[in-house]
Amino acid sequence: MESKNVLIHISSEQELEQDDTMVVQNIPGIRTDDGKGKIYLRYEEKMEGVDEKVRTLITIQGGTLHIKRSGGVKTTMDFLVGKKTTCEYFMPMGVMHFEIRTEELKIIDTVDTLEITLKYSMAMEGEVVSVNSLSLKTEVDESFSDVKINLV
Repeated sequence: MESKNVLIHISSEQELEQDDTMVVQNIPGIRTDDGKGKIYLRYEEKMEGVDEKVRTLITIQGGTLHIKRSGGVKTTMDFLVGKKTTCEYFMPMGVMHFEIRTEELKIIDTVDTLEITLKYSMAMEGEVVSVNSLSLKTEVDESFSDVKINLV
């Protein structure tokens, strides 16, 4: 396995019935390649309305994306284009059950960068409650070589 420190540029947008939210973050993280086609991306982030930091582990294999979060928010989400998946979102205000429909997932992996474009919707009891997009790009950055992130 090969690991390297990366700077992760994240832009996410969530369209809700009454409100749209856009968040842009630049976060240090760790990228690990297992040598068998699986990529892991680990980082910690601060989410609005959540006191505790959220640890995120993204796993990429083939054309699938798996996101596991722990800490202030707990969830496991799977994204497969054209497929519906389900997840439970454990938040300070309670547990929410969602159905996820992935509309678009693009993964571009080069020697020094990883780019992910994701568009999906989330529904509760058959009703779409949000339409979401995520753009993520990593770049190798040795300027923060002491980054330590616990596995999720």
